Amino acid sequence: MNGRGRAVAVSEFVPVTTRRPSPARFRVFVPATTANLGPGFDTLGLALDLGNELEVEILADHGNVEPGGGTDVAQQPAGSPEGQSNAPFILEVYGEGADQLGASHDNLLVKALQRGWQRWGRGRGLPPLRLICRNEIPLGSGLGSSAAAIVMGLATAWALAWWVAGCQPRLAAAATQQGEDRCSTAGAGTIWTIADLPAAEQDELLSLAYQLEGHPDNVAAALYGGFTVALALDGPGKLSEERLPRVWVERLDVSSSLWGAVVTPSFPLSTGRSRQVLPETVARQDAVFNLARLAWLVAAMAKQDWARVGEGLVDRLHQPYRVRLVPGLADVLAAGRQAGALGATLSGAGPSAFALAPDHGRAEAAGQAMQRAFSDHQVEAQVRVVKVGTMGLQWYW
Repeated sequence: MNGRGRAVAVSEFVPVTTRRPSPARFRVFVPATTANLGPGFDTLGLALDLGNELEVEILADHGNVEPGGGTDVAQQPAGSPEGQSNAPFILEVYGEGADQLGASHDNLLVKALQRGWQRWGRGRGLPPLRLICRNEIPLGSGLGSSAAAIVMGLATAWALAWWVAGCQPRLAAAATQQGEDRCSTAGAGTIWTIADLPAAEQDELLSLAYQLEGHPDNVAAALYGGFTVALALDGPGKLSEERLPRVWVERLDVSSSLWGAVVTPSFPLSTGRSRQVLPETVARQDAVFNLARLAWLVAAMAKQDWARVGEGLVDRLHQPYRVRLVPGLADVLAAGRQAGALGATLSGAGPSAFALAPDHGRAEAAGQAMQRAFSDHQVEAQVRVVKVGTMGLQWYW
């Protein structure tokens, strides 16, 4: 199905006789992200106007799906950890990854959903669900598909725990009148972002996402949108059930006039493989080079000094070592700059290349030039022209 068809992913089917009216239905949107942006290795992220959407339907109250004569509900594998359940659910995937993503525990969305429910479900069983994914982010592309899946799973668990608990906040820090007011505002047509959550709940979502992903750059931009700077104060390993790894994030707004070109080769590249080629140590002059470019890039983005932001979109810590994994990368980035982009970088771990441009026209020109450069190296590539610095995680009620 070349990755863009339809797949209904289930494990063991269990028949049902009753399908009660759905007490809850909501949608979750998470954007694609480009990370590093040159010198900001594992630190900088930028949200893109492209993303994945998940429609969530609670099929019935937990325990009310009974054996019988249908075959439209799937059963989670037995032996789930405490706080999870063997409740039936369906996972349907459309678009990118439809022929690769299943309902197993290896699916990052499922894994994050279960981890979030274990954290917030208060020992309840996960209710029967229908999950419908509509994906625009290609897998293994350097556009944050893993981060999007993790954020989407956690955001779904958070919303389910909030809803199943009768619209009562789950965290002690949120047990205030603010929580009750928030519950009353979740009517049809309401849109929430992470900014609508109490600070303690924002921190938990970020910490759990970082813990599951292993680095904070993509998940920070996926959660908060805009241009983000992430500082991991602890390693991603689990410190304890009570103490999660600490991460700080600052979000900067980006001018609405900025656009980006994302040029994605036809082959995937895993983050793991892309990290394997990186050296354990780097030369002092390369470290100083990157420190200066990173500081300059953040300052230019904060001041919206677009004429000089390109000087910060340069790297010596990871891109030079990853060039051999992406044929023609140096020529591709040079072609983007020559076509009018403010700067061009490898997107995350690759293989996508990203060019930042001052307007749609130059973003389109840069994308086409980069695509031709890939073609010169016998690499097929797809161009996406996108707005940058857009919204992060959103819930649609």
